[in-house]
Amino acid sequence: MELTNKKVSINQLLLDPNNLRLDYDLTNQSYEEEQFIDLQDETLQKLENENIDGLRESIIENGFLEIDRIVVKKTKNSLIQDGEPLYIVIEGNRRTAALKEIKKDYINNNLFISRKLQKQLDGINVCCIEADNESQIEELSASLMGIRHVSGPKAWKGVQSAKLIYQLVESGHGLKKIGALLGINKERDVKRRYEGYLAFLQMKNDNIYGEKCTHN
Repeated sequence: MELTNKKVSINQLLLDPNNLRLDYDLTNQSYEEEQFIDLQDETLQKLENENIDGLRESIIENGFLEIDRIVVKKTKNSLIQDGEPLYIVIEGNRRTAALKEIKKDYINNNLFISRKLQKQLDGINVCCIEADNESQIEELSASLMGIRHVSGPKAWKGVQSAKLIYQLVESGHGLKKIGALLGINKERDVKRRYEGYLAFLQMKNDNIYGEKCTHN
């Protein structure tokens, strides 16, 4: 497995409709990569509801700062659009959504942007995870999400981080391994979140109390 730097256009980046941040109804539904292209508008709309206005204005004013790289992976079946390979965004969906909105408004002559930002929209540097083994990509992806959104500075809601743990358990990872991936020091804390999510699912499926069960 390796991390490589690539320069891609914003059009080559696919927003991830399986992003845990966006599953408001906690359906546990998972989309196949072949469906991603058709779900881009819907996913972009959901990300617009995640307070990207400030991010968008900052990019317009200051340009896109590449210090904190968007992290991507290749599509399993080498999806291509307009003759270019597509990459799925693992980390940085909000930033990607902001860039896509800026480009759309610029193309429609609804927005003036600097020449520097115009060039960035046609070629931004991203960090690409490459591996022959899909489980390696899954582990590194989970680790990146854990660093930022579970034990890191941009924490998700508790139910979202618990769902990530649930997904990792379902894919065969042990609790100790999951703790190491997500930066959770104590195995019992991982177990508590996992069992909490199971209880959440049980409540969600209850005929009486299910309707009271929300992502909040």
